[in-house]
Amino acid sequence: MTSRVDAESVSNEGHDYRAELYTLAPDPMVSPRPVLDEDPGLPETWWKEMTASLGALASVPPPADREGVREE
Repeated sequence: MTSRVDAESVSNEGHDYRAELYTLAPDPMVSPRPVLDEDPGLPETWWKEMTASLGALASVPPPADREGVREE
C-alpha cells in the first residue's frame, strides 16, 4: 500500500505547482513498464481491488479552482 508522506504547493508568476511525496509500496512491481506484455499471475481479488480503487479515484471531482496541465 502506498501512502502520501508530504506535499508542497508553490506559486510562481501566475502558475501553481504541486509536488507529492509517497512511500514506496512494499510489494514487488507487477511490471517495470506501463503495459503488461504477459499475464503477471495476480489473483482475481487483486484485479477486483484495483478496479474498485480506480473507480473510487475516478469518482472524485477535481478541485474547481485547478486546471491540470500536461507536459508537451
